[in-house]
Amino acid sequence: MIYTIDNGRLRLEVNSLGAEMQRLSSCSGADYLWDGDSRYWRRHAPVLFPFVARLKDDRYRLGDREYSMPKHGFAPESEFEVYKQSGTELVLRLTDNEKTREYYPFAFEFRVGYRLEDWKLNIVYTVVNTGTELLPFGLGGHPGFKIPLEEGRSFEEYYLEFPRACDADRILFGPDCLVSGVRERYPLEECRPTAKFGTLGLFRADKTPPVEPIIVEKAGVTVACGAIGVGEIASIPTAPAVEEAYYRYDGKRRNS
Repeated sequence: MIYTIDNGRLRLEVNSLGAEMQRLSSCSGADYLWDGDSRYWRRHAPVLFPFVARLKDDRYRLGDREYSMPKHGFAPESEFEVYKQSGTELVLRLTDNEKTREYYPFAFEFRVGYRLEDWKLNIVYTVVNTGTELLPFGLGGHPGFKIPLEEGRSFEEYYLEFPRACDADRILFGPDCLVSGVRERYPLEECRPTAKFGTLGLFRADKTPPVEPIIVEKAGVTVACGAIGVGEIASIPTAPAVEEAYYRYDGKRRNS
């Protein structure tokens, strides 16, 4: 079910499936979220819980039992119920049930709140441990933005700004798209990232040249039948392979 909140300046539509934002627009009709074009990415802004990224073989062991866990957890495909609603605020809730306990044997209450305030959208995630044991979980937002927002503007003009100074780390992934255990500092200056993917000379999704896939097999690797490849290159740092591929394509080195 789609729920809508509106404060006269901003209008937000949220799907109860996954508590996922579907559309964020201004009173003038400008859209801020990715439109879900299935040629590239069918989602808009999935909420990730209780795990972010993927597990090896999509499975994990807890105690003497093994469980499966979908990529980014089960929240994106779970139906949420209304916890609180007004004209400008919506809070959706997911609680443990028979289905979630097949993946995650814990008692919990997970709330996703959206509130419109002037020209701002405030998003609040709340996790409540309703059981008696420690509650391990991962949590993340995965919004896609429709930029540039205006004709004549460029991708490089947009940036993220954190509300206050912090020391941010970037968690690195390996070639198998699993967390590598390595972190690196994500540089910020005046609460804004100084490294932008848009300035690296990478192609936009709709400008990518034809790609000829070459499967390379590595003995002893069970992931993807031993095939080694590159995943979501914009966020998974298999940078040396990507940089070399671009160099072979146009003869230009991209080192930053």
